[in-house]
Amino acid sequence: MKGLIKKQVVPFLMDTGSAHNFISANWVKTLELKSQSIRNFPVMVASDKELFITRSCTQVEWKFNDHIFQADYLVLPSSAFGVILGMQWFKTLGEISWNYGQLTMKLEHDKKRVCLQGPVCYSDLEDEALHKFPHSQQSALTQLLENYQQLFKEPTTLPPKRQYDHQISLVSNKPFCLKPYKYPHAQKEEIERQVKALLTTGFIRKSGSCYASPLVLVKKKGGSRRFCTDFRKLNALKIKQ
Repeated sequence: MKGLIKKQVVPFLMDTGSAHNFISANWVKTLELKSQSIRNFPVMVASDKELFITRSCTQVEWKFNDHIFQADYLVLPSSAFGVILGMQWFKTLGEISWNYGQLTMKLEHDKKRVCLQGPVCYSDLEDEALHKFPHSQQSALTQLLENYQQLFKEPTTLPPKRQYDHQISLVSNKPFCLKPYKYPHAQKEEIERQVKALLTTGFIRKSGSCYASPLVLVKKKGGSRRFCTDFRKLNALKIKQ
């Protein structure tokens, strides 16, 4: 399943066959985690190969949903995984309820009942007929939506930093030149309002880029307006993937 370490999405593997917790050296470097030298510690990996661990990370915090956990890890010199949670971690959790059919794991953490959900494969999903929602369950639905209201909020920050930063590759480094144009005075207030909101959230930032592209306000069906960027000049220079 996926977890967050320092606001970055990291793949986690639950492995009751592993005696210890492990984190790959690649992720230690990516997340800039502090590690300490330890005496050569032999471990046997799945390929029956013996490796010697020379570094460890202590008290690493991560989040599953809104729940914060902490554990120590041995640093494994491999890039084939992110984090492996072994019996070293499971022993600290107390009683655990597993449902292998639904890929769920229920436990008590910080005096709260927690349900962790593994990734669901689309091929395992079955179509179900939709029926009219019964009025008797309306209060339960309202409570469910309130419990997970953070999932329906408009984003106010950029997503967490990923392992890789993507870039736009161009055929030529020569920038194009587009003359600025005046916008209608009637749109001035709306443009300034939207620009201010986007700057506040960090979705955009002030820039003097040579590849600046014009913006236009497009009217939506509901009567509101949204920004659209004219990237035709930039797209003409992109290397086709």
